[in-house]
Amino acid sequence: MAMGKVLTLYINLQDKDLDFSLLKGKKFILAVCPSSVNNLTDKDIENINNFLEKGCILGQRGDSGICKYPHTITEPWHENVCLYNPSLDFDEQYDLMLNGKQVLEEVFGKVDVYCPINHLYDVNTVKAAQILKYRYMMDLNLQELSPYENNGLIILPESKEKGDIVYIHYSDLQKKEVKEFIKNNEFVLPNELQTASNPENILLVNEIQKKIRKYEKDLKKLKEKYNLE
Repeated sequence: MAMGKVLTLYINLQDKDLDFSLLKGKKFILAVCPSSVNNLTDKDIENINNFLEKGCILGQRGDSGICKYPHTITEPWHENVCLYNPSLDFDEQYDLMLNGKQVLEEVFGKVDVYCPINHLYDVNTVKAAQILKYRYMMDLNLQELSPYENNGLIILPESKEKGDIVYIHYSDLQKKEVKEFIKNNEFVLPNELQTASNPENILLVNEIQKKIRKYEKDLKKLKEKYNLE
């Protein structure tokens, strides 16, 4: 059993002028969207590379970070899988993941983790991640799942600031409760975790809950936009 939590810090498309001083001396997954690299300053890139050199590992948030289909009503923040349109086939997913991986590797070096946008993925995503030799892939944990292995790829089910595998968005880093969370916890890398099997029915429930959660988020925004009950 690891003696700390695994933390992923997600850098979103709009994030720049990055300040990681709160996480100085800590090891975590630094997840970057490849299309955001052009928005980063030279100082941001240097900052990220410094943390990677000191033991953090690099995660890849998709490629463009946005759905290929037009979204005028629902939000477009997903890439491998769209709940409202046909999912990308294997070749499309492989190509977008490879392209993003190459972009990040050119700037930062080795990519260890694939992070599907909004945690939405399917069997083609998993297959592409295995072939592209990511070591880990993130998922959303809604059923107290354990990290588990899928044909050599380790799936890391994460929650927002709860459980042993957690994530934080960079934009939340200066919130009081997030600062307290970071201060009061020790963090480890995922190679210190033990994997375990999860029952297939629980994995299925988690997948269904994840999609319901996305639908509920879209529904809430639609009701607010059109003033519906």
